[in-house]
Amino acid sequence: MKKVLFLVLVLPWLSGSSSTNLSLDAVIQKNIEARGGAENWANVQSIVIRGDYEAFAKTAPFTMYRQRPGFYRFDHVILGAPVVNGFDGEKCWFYSPPRIKQARPMPPAFAKAVLREKFFEPPFWNAAQKGHQVS
Repeated sequence: MKKVLFLVLVLPWLSGSSSTNLSLDAVIQKNIEARGGAENWANVQSIVIRGDYEAFAKTAPFTMYRQRPGFYRFDHVILGAPVVNGFDGEKCWFYSPPRIKQARPMPPAFAKAVLREKFFEPPFWNAAQKGHQVS
């Protein structure tokens, strides 16, 4: 947290400009450019992200798959059991082999979290089209 606070407070001063001079659209545009630009992102059709996360005080690996126009899959382990969550473009589903052999509809409370993750780009890119309000 201290590093983030330092960067937020010191970098604008070092660069000779103030972040308060930028409009919201300018901040979003700078972020898009820093991530490779909208044109380059438009050419990317799928992405795979691998890493570790912590749940229930345990660290476990995960693999996240995203594919345009909104397909999503998250393979992970919870309490030692593999779990797969997904969105097929229409509905959210899950399964946990070997206990659950085929995908089942996801309960609405869990589906909300999956639907937040289905977007390929960060949430504030084309925010209005995605139904997000950025301020």
